[in-house]
Amino acid sequence: MPKKLLFYSFGLLLLVIAGMYGFTKWTESREKVNLWTLVPEDAVFVIESAGHDSLLQRVQKSELWNNIASVRAIEAIGENIAQLDSLSGGHKDGASRFLKRKTILTSVHVVSKTDFDFVFYIPVNTVGEHRFIRTLVDNMGKSLNFEETTQDYQQVLITQIKNVSNGDVFSYFTYHNNLVVSANPELIKEIIRKVNRGQLTSPAEEYESINYLTQPEVFAHVFVNYRHLPPFLNIFLEDALEPDITYLASLCRSSMLGFKHQRGKIFLNGFSNPEPLAESFYNRIKNQPPQPFLVRNLLPNRTALLLTFGLNTLTGFKHILPEDKNNTWPARQIILADSLNRTFRQELAVGYLAPEDNKAPVEKIIYVQTGDPVKTTGILNAIIKEGIAGAAPGADWETLGNYTIKQIPVPQLPMLLFGSVARGFSECYAVQVDNFLLFGKSVAALRQVLADIQQNRVWPNSDRMKVFLENTQQETNFSLYVDADLVWRMLRHHIREEQQSSLLRHETLIKYFSQLSLQFSRQEDQYYTSLVVTHPVATDTVAKQVQTFKAQYKSGFNSELISAPFLIDRNLGGASRVLVQDSALVLHALRDNGQVAWSDSLADKVLDPVYPVTFGTDKRIKYLFASRNIIHCLDQNGRDIQNFPFNLPDSVQVQRLTLVPGPASAPLFMVHDQYGQIFMFDMVGNLQPGWEPKQLGSPLAVAPQYYNINGREVVLTLLQNGYIYAFNLQGQPYPGFPLSFEGTFSPEIFAKTGNTFRASQVTTVTTEGSLITFNLAGQVLQRRKLPAGAQSAEYQLVVESQGKSYIVVRREPDKTSLYSQTLKLLLQKNFITSSPKLVQYFDFGPLNRIYALTETGPAKLYLYNYRARLIGGQPLPNKLPVALEFRESTQTYTLYSVLGKEMRKYWFRDK
Repeated sequence: MPKKLLFYSFGLLLLVIAGMYGFTKWTESREKVNLWTLVPEDAVFVIESAGHDSLLQRVQKSELWNNIASVRAIEAIGENIAQLDSLSGGHKDGASRFLKRKTILTSVHVVSKTDFDFVFYIPVNTVGEHRFIRTLVDNMGKSLNFEETTQDYQQVLITQIKNVSNGDVFSYFTYHNNLVVSANPELIKEIIRKVNRGQLTSPAEEYESINYLTQPEVFAHVFVNYRHLPPFLNIFLEDALEPDITYLASLCRSSMLGFKHQRGKIFLNGFSNPEPLAESFYNRIKNQPPQPFLVRNLLPNRTALLLTFGLNTLTGFKHILPEDKNNTWPARQIILADSLNRTFRQELAVGYLAPEDNKAPVEKIIYVQTGDPVKTTGILNAIIKEGIAGAAPGADWETLGNYTIKQIPVPQLPMLLFGSVARGFSECYAVQVDNFLLFGKSVAALRQVLADIQQNRVWPNSDRMKVFLENTQQETNFSLYVDADLVWRMLRHHIREEQQSSLLRHETLIKYFSQLSLQFSRQEDQYYTSLVVTHPVATDTVAKQVQTFKAQYKSGFNSELISAPFLIDRNLGGASRVLVQDSALVLHALRDNGQVAWSDSLADKVLDPVYPVTFGTDKRIKYLFASRNIIHCLDQNGRDIQNFPFNLPDSVQVQRLTLVPGPASAPLFMVHDQYGQIFMFDMVGNLQPGWEPKQLGSPLAVAPQYYNINGREVVLTLLQNGYIYAFNLQGQPYPGFPLSFEGTFSPEIFAKTGNTFRASQVTTVTTEGSLITFNLAGQVLQRRKLPAGAQSAEYQLVVESQGKSYIVVRREPDKTSLYSQTLKLLLQKNFITSSPKLVQYFDFGPLNRIYALTETGPAKLYLYNYRARLIGGQPLPNKLPVALEFRESTQTYTLYSVLGKEMRKYWFRDK
């Protein structure tokens, strides 16, 4: 055969092989994979979400979002998705929209004794989606905000992406057109090993025929693996609780629940399969029908945590944990206890009651229903008599009305009767109430329970509990009830020490959820399972707002107010504390009680700020401010000071007035106009040399800033064209300037002055997202990219009202995010409208920082404290910037706001 023909034949063979290989890979990639089969068997929870876009919109419109948005995991996901949106190749909010359209799996896994992590399983269904992912990955590779590395693991390529701006790292690989993503690379490797072993089975295989997503308002499937639930809870709770949790969790091996969210309520309903292992909780109560919840009539309103067991008979219920088996009882007591146990029917409950005194320990009360109260009493008296060596019982009994509290001289009798779930009664007392026998650790504990019952302070008489119980099952085999407010102190005592700080950070979120119930009711060979969680709705928080914000006065005017309240520091003296202007351009001065001291008609709108100044011989406070082209200075009676007003040419439109402090007799001030001209005056109207005016060639982005650095005076100017100049008071430039930057400066800057120009640092932000720090020697110290958001995001530096610190604000069409000076996310607020949002920051100390967000469209003011908790539970009416004072001696705030024709003053505490 000729060599040329041989060469062509070999080439054709290679093409055929390559084509067959490519076709095989293409066929394999198009093969549909059940995402559930990729989930490792050790998943604690698996969430299959569909319609989560609707759910997210509903949650974000509720107060629930304000509480969960500050959780670090939610913050991190939000930050990273926002940055991915910015890299979506021209697709507005591309990553967000791509994820919202998906039915996604999320699995939760215990990765160590102290931590857990997530895996996300995302299908990529169309050519367009493949193109989108490819563009996104390419843009991440080009972006300075991300670093990409790859690793080959068992012939699968794992890609790791690091978000440089916040340090978050996630890994992913692709399998048959599905993305598997996790922040934990070991979880990714575990899934790859499962794939390579060919063991593609679903941990929820038993529930394949169930599809709750077809039901109205069901947004997700939630799979619970109870075999791995105890290690998950043990991450947070102390080791001593793990045996009890493990035993109670052995009622079922798994659940599949449908997730619903309605007004003020979260529902998870479905079925659970029992745990058949020997010594499981299920094997001790199997085949028993559910029982009615009758003990509710004896439960005080201070019940924080309640376990109820609905059983036709309790004889087989007792389970002693290994650590409790060192307790021994005489044979005679064991026989009597067994006889007593046979008199019990239907219901056993273990309640944990919050004490009246917060310093006192939590009370544990055992309730058990008896089918024959007379027989129960007789056997109990026999046990008492046996325990006191034949003496007549009753010497130490206490009688309260129709009830008798009896001391039981048998340590740990409840545990002898019911097992380890009833441990903790080294001293034991009992009282019969109707057909229930109650055990307590002290006479005082049972005495208080009886008082609660007699005074009707019990669940059936609580409107709050009645509404909650209407949403729960009325007959169950096992139920858990939690009151979040009351259980908080218990939780703090049983949380791991290393989790204490995390617990305190999320205190607001935990206490936001009012009540919880988890219930299991036997139906044939399964348990119907229901989880109900309640949280406040807007109407529930009205009372909280009334209690939190107390109106001091509401001053009405004839015309609508158009200015924010100009607040004068009370330490400066003067009869008038607040100035406001109405739409008739009348300026009003108000005393501290809200009465109008004087009013003065002006020709134009007052420009912020109003400076309280003292000059001249009278030493009294005067009010210096500017309007469009007039400089005003008024005394405390609203009259013009001598030589004022200063009238500037009609062509000059003042943008802002800046005070230049100096000797009390001779302060100066500057104004700049729309063209970038800066005028400097003394208090008799003389223009200062070098400022007659100073022409800078570009409008100013920030008002001129004045600093005195160890006797050397500086006027700093930032221009809209990106240039920065520093001048002395004669208008001469300092060495090192101008500086030049790309971008548009935010309208505020933060300065930290030192003894020298080199030690004096200035920080600014560009609206495009760069943080820049330089010193007054003209040296650039830092340029840093801010956390990315949507492509339309704008950034702003907001300086605290006294200039002590600053925050960075990122504005997006549907949300506003606040970052600290270290760029830690402080809070994120989602908004319904696209109206302008005003952000103010007040720093009265680390524990007294207030973030004020005003949504101008619906005129709502949201006040958040340093923990990002919404003060008062819901917004206040407001449309303009507010003024705020803090009195440290009483830990109280005073808020000044305007709305319509009213000036309002509120007093409040941040409880």
